[in-house]
Amino acid sequence: MSAMKSLWTSGCLRSFAQASILLGTIAVVTLMPPRQGAILIVSLSGQNEGQIARWAIDHQARLLGPGPWKHSLIVVGERAALLGASVDEGALLLPGAAGCGKEGWA
Repeated sequence: MSAMKSLWTSGCLRSFAQASILLGTIAVVTLMPPRQGAILIVSLSGQNEGQIARWAIDHQARLLGPGPWKHSLIVVGERAALLGASVDEGALLLPGAAGCGKEGWA
């Protein structure tokens, strides 16, 4: 116990914790889709493009095209409208870039 207290008071563990929080925050902000705009939907439940398209359209998204990976689709829409559905459908929302898709993904 005193070794842990020694690490904490020396600042080593505290610095590690602060660095971890900073890196985690950067990762979340980087991977968060825009409030409105191009959004890449990746199905983690194995839905095909047609299944993704159906629930995305039901939540006011406009289809742009297939995503760069299997079980993915690029749409234009609002994150708030798609977020609840993505949780229900087992999908991940990521930022979509202009020109992304099977042919245009950099």
